[in-house]
Amino acid sequence: MSLSELRKRQREDYKFYLEYRTRWSDNDMYDHMNNSVYYFLFDSIVNSYLIKHWYEICCHSTIPDTSAG
Repeated sequence: MSLSELRKRQREDYKFYLEYRTRWSDNDMYDHMNNSVYYFLFDSIVNSYLIKHWYEICCHSTIPDTSAG
């Protein structure tokens, strides 16, 4: 995907997204988000996705069971 295509992406282009509010301590005095907060948010969103969709991922898997043999 080219850089121009990446810049044209909209929220609707993503299948899953969450809105998170930052805490007062997440920002510095210039109202910039601290670097470590990005990792926290990323991890929180991934975990929220997995919690919400775990049944679809685990139980409706199309991977064949090869344990019987």
